[in-house]
Amino acid sequence: MPPDRDVSSPAPVLVQAREALRAVARERRDAALALGAAGKDAARVVVAAVEAVEVLEETLAGCLERLDPDARAAVRAALGAAWEGLEAAGVVRDGTVGEPVDLGRHRVVEARGGGVRVVEVVAPGVVFRGTRVRAAAVVAGAEEGADAAGRD
Repeated sequence: MPPDRDVSSPAPVLVQAREALRAVARERRDAALALGAAGKDAARVVVAAVEAVEVLEETLAGCLERLDPDARAAVRAALGAAWEGLEAAGVVRDGTVGEPVDLGRHRVVEARGGGVRVVEVVAPGVVFRGTRVRAAAVVAGAEEGADAAGRD
């Protein structure tokens, strides 16, 4: 045993252990913060990718009828592949006409007739790996055949 270590008192060992635990706690906190930031960055990238494909889809929709049938089929296949790639990465789009308005999932951009059902989906919601990254933009209204209070 080295002569400079005093083993008669556990205090130096406890001090070292405390310092080591604090260092581990700091590293864990820093890692958790970095992971949280990475998750937010991933959510922003996912929304940007979805919106890019949506813009491309809307732009091409106006041009499709001018294309010959083979080119039209190729464009539709490419768009389908883009959506399939996003879905394979964990992206799910949601929001359905007729479902009840849920303010945790929907952003109401217009209300018609005081109803509480989705009557139009302006932009679908986006969920990435189980976390909502964009609320569906919807129009709320009464279902056909229901009165303003939502009763049949």
